[in-house]
Amino acid sequence: MTRNRSRKDKIRTRQQVTGESYAEAARKINARRRPIEELLRDAAEGVRAVSVDDTLATVQAAWTALCAIGAAGEVLALCADPDDYPPRWLLAEPILAEAISSLRALPSLRGNNTEANPAGGPDDDIDEETADLICRELTEAADTLAAVLPQAAKHARTKAIRRACRLAADPPAT
Repeated sequence: MTRNRSRKDKIRTRQQVTGESYAEAARKINARRRPIEELLRDAAEGVRAVSVDDTLATVQAAWTALCAIGAAGEVLALCADPDDYPPRWLLAEPILAEAISSLRALPSLRGNNTEANPAGGPDDDIDEETADLICRELTEAADTLAAVLPQAAKHARTKAIRRACRLAADPPAT
């Protein structure tokens, strides 16, 4: 509780000194919170960087990417054009949930959380240019997963990992 109070005090102080909005000051104070497009880009790069021979590292990188994709979908649904993005998210969410549950069933990922920590919040509006950038990064991360996970499935030693990689790469439509 004290740490959170201290962080809020730092944000308010920066806000008073710089004249920034609370959200802008919070983004700059908390280095762990970054724009969602950066989280997506890093997640896609992380998936591309691992060797498909190392199934555990590939699955963990895929997990990070799936969490970032889920956070991006939520951010777009909450903060972007309300006529466009929430319906898209309603269609995509069950497919993403199936991919996440297939990986989460693996013993090596059972303790991992599904949190991504993007900067901003529900009160922040995303302009069309930023929303398009997020969509492009989200698509790139999803395409990277779809390309890498089937290759990792070929190198997996257990049937459960092969199945999870295939399902996460191409989950069945629900």
